[in-house]
Amino acid sequence: KFNHFSSLGISIPIKNGFWAPIPQYDAFDSFSEIFIQNEYKDIIPDIAFDRIIDVGANYGYFTIWLQSLQPKQNLNALLIEPSRNCIQALTELTRYSCYSNCLQVENGCIGNPSESSLDFFERPFMASSAFRNSIDESTYKVKILDEDEILGKSPPPYDLMKCDIEGSEWELLCHYPNVISQCQYLLIEWHSWHSGGGGISQITKKLKNLNFEIEKKTEEQMATGREGEVGLILAKNLLY
Repeated sequence: KFNHFSSLGISIPIKNGFWAPIPQYDAFDSFSEIFIQNEYKDIIPDIAFDRIIDVGANYGYFTIWLQSLQPKQNLNALLIEPSRNCIQALTELTRYSCYSNCLQVENGCIGNPSESSLDFFERPFMASSAFRNSIDESTYKVKILDEDEILGKSPPPYDLMKCDIEGSEWELLCHYPNVISQCQYLLIEWHSWHSGGGGISQITKKLKNLNFEIEKKTEEQMATGREGEVGLILAKNLLY
């Protein structure tokens, strides 16, 4: 079971006839956050969603959850994910009949587009990131996506961009202004160790400079598995 978990073909019914596949054992953690703990329930905007970008899609559960909330309207969703394990599962997800017409998957990461790739650290239980936790960790190269690639893959405007990329949110805010400016809402999981070095206050100031106003935010929480704090921010584009 441990070595061939994906072969079991486990799926869990969620809502309105939709199902969430469990392709790897560690996917249960992500499933729990989205569907049981309802991490995003009280922070998403009360709008109908058409086109979204899910940056750091993991196993795609945020997008699946959002689709299950509006079963009569298909999402146009671009799922961006660097993890080799997750990208394989996301590719399989697009073969499900209920998702095949609404999901696009892009294997890549957010970073400084002047560089071609980024070292990525693969960890179980949603801890994969571009930040090293230990000198013993192995790494591999992941392609850095530029703005033209994202805009070409999924033309704007976007109702929502959700970003959960374990500390790389600062790179998103700094290097992807043309994509961000065409989003009505940004939903960001921030991490106090992001590369800007200024924690949540720096994220907040940067959003303001990008003409976004924070509508909702969660309380800061201690991170799991490392020192630091995390939280969620919903910001609205004032120029949208």
